[in-house]
Amino acid sequence: MARRQAGEAVKAGFYWRMAHWQIVTIAENGETLPGNAGEPYLRIPALLMLLLAPIMGGLFVIFLPFVGVAIVLQHAVRAAFRAVHKTAEESGPAPKEQGR
Repeated sequence: MARRQAGEAVKAGFYWRMAHWQIVTIAENGETLPGNAGEPYLRIPALLMLLLAPIMGGLFVIFLPFVGVAIVLQHAVRAAFRAVHKTAEESGPAPKEQGR
């Protein structure tokens, strides 16, 4: 696997954008890799990509329900915190105790 950088002209193939966990497909020779200058990429050979694609798809199918549950729980917890915060703000400041 060859290392490349954003802005570099590359030949057709698959490139792993490591900073964003993204695969960028370059269809024509001479295209430049997107991103900020100096951002690292790895060129992935086509045969390796053919082997990795079903594995990545299977992992997506396995973990998608867990991701869905996590997102729903995160939303519920945030909504509960907002409700508590809003109720606390509406009730006003706590009364001060007077000295004896």
